[in-house]
Amino acid sequence: MPLALGTSVRSSLQTPVAPSDRARHDWRPMRVEQQDPTRFATADDFQLLVAVAERQVGAVWEIYGRYALRLYRLASELAPDPQQAEGAVLDALVSLWREPSAIDLLGQTLGVALAGDVYRRCTGAEPSSEPRRDLLALVALGDHTRGQAARRVGLAPEAAARVLSAAVRGAASARRVGPAPARPPADPAPPSESADLPPSPAD
Repeated sequence: MPLALGTSVRSSLQTPVAPSDRARHDWRPMRVEQQDPTRFATADDFQLLVAVAERQVGAVWEIYGRYALRLYRLASELAPDPQQAEGAVLDALVSLWREPSAIDLLGQTLGVALAGDVYRRCTGAEPSSEPRRDLLALVALGDHTRGQAARRVGLAPEAAARVLSAAVRGAASARRVGPAPARPPADPAPPSESADLPPSPAD
């Protein structure tokens, strides 16, 4: 993931919200240097979301550490270029900071909610033009279940099951198909005395 993404997130979180938006965002300045980086290491999704709502920037950094790389990989599969992928992740994280109440954890994890936000930012509001690609990306990189991904891309559950089954079969057959095994030489050389011994730890 580009190093610039972490810098962009830090800069965006430290930028005060416009005065007209202060009431809406419950704006309070942050003191980044006073945050304990390990404080939220064991927090669950709900605890992190509550901490973000309480304007504790350490919670955002914990979320960044847990999810940013996966979100960027997902965005890279969906967005037409790296800049748009990076922007989608940055916007999702800044949106989380500014409006944590918009995140609904009912029936989904924080990772799934953020992946859904990144998905919307990469693909727009229109129905997906590549639902198969999007379904596979959301399941493989966005922590979605088959049902969650199917709803997100607008596929019927049966169609999603067929797409995923075909992808699994394709991956399995690609693993089986490989270079043909080499034929043994006509007159193999006798094994050396140590051929049956495992290598020593020093080897």
